[in-house]
Amino acid sequence: MYNEQNKEVYRWSNNKAFTAALSKLDLKKDEKLSYTEVWNLQDDQGKPVPSGNYTISLQILVNSESQTIHKDDLTNQLKIQINQ
Repeated sequence: MYNEQNKEVYRWSNNKAFTAALSKLDLKKDEKLSYTEVWNLQDDQGKPVPSGNYTISLQILVNSESQTIHKDDLTNQLKIQINQ
């Protein structure tokens, strides 16, 4: 999550530990995946973010053996406005 000055204020994976795990998922052409996450409107220090415009950026990491996938095809951004 980035504020209007393009400074990162929140990262979902911050302070989380992960283990390496691989799973295989075959998607047909134009098939989509959907993810949902709830954010408590706090920055990485646990403080409420101020009102303003923010950009949410999401990138999916993929290893495709059958074709080349450009990273832009696995990245999306959403602009939101927070009023507190």
